[in-house]
Amino acid sequence: MARTDGPSELWVSFREYFAGRTPFYDRQLLDAVDRGVRQVVLLAAGLDARAFRLALPHDTTVFEVDSDPVLRFKQENLDRIGATPSCRRVIVPADLREDWSSALIDAGLRTDQPILWVAEGLLMYLDRIESDRLLSVITAQTRGEGSIATEYPARFPDAAIFAALTTLETDRAAAAAMASLVRSGPAEPPAEWLCRYGWSCSSTDVASEIAASRRKVPAVFTDWTRGVPVWLLSGGRRPSTSLRQVSVAERPRGRRA
Repeated sequence: MARTDGPSELWVSFREYFAGRTPFYDRQLLDAVDRGVRQVVLLAAGLDARAFRLALPHDTTVFEVDSDPVLRFKQENLDRIGATPSCRRVIVPADLREDWSSALIDAGLRTDQPILWVAEGLLMYLDRIESDRLLSVITAQTRGEGSIATEYPARFPDAAIFAALTTLETDRAAAAAMASLVRSGPAEPPAEWLCRYGWSCSSTDVASEIAASRRKVPAVFTDWTRGVPVWLLSGGRRPSTSLRQVSVAERPRGRRA
């Protein structure tokens, strides 16, 4: 809710969350580019402006996948300010609940070439089945070298966690509304989930990222009773099909001889 006496505790926490995770994803993208990756797929891209604000090599292609109304709204505002991308940018209108990979390939994605998949702020809106379906499609379309960056909370962010951030009833109502949008996500923590599909993985947490930038860490990002990180940021790698054996998750389930 809007206030005239400064930002609410709830908004400050979200502000720091965005400030904490953004550099992590920037590093993942820039590190991938340094390794020679020239295809970046932004899933549920929203208003992501990395194709504009990062100095990416001109031969890099950034595919922005999202619903058509979101992409049209974004493009109208980019056109209004005359924004110019630093690389090749391809808009891919698609619903992630449907067959989005076909639209991505039709838009020019080369699945046999290195790809960085970015799923920023996405998994918390998916249930376990939808999360597995998403990663299954990503894995199946990664025949060249693959990289992935994503995040998900180490514990479920229910209404009580959000409500603890504020004493204002209006903010508590907003917290409950936001908590109602969050779904179960993957069945395991991100690292275990990615490993099950054959991706190596390393993780950090939002609190560490915020602290590294010398900003105050809101209590919601740590379990203040046990010191356990609450919101994890994960980056994964996967070799090309020519350099790896088929993982258990990829093996076809046929009848035994």
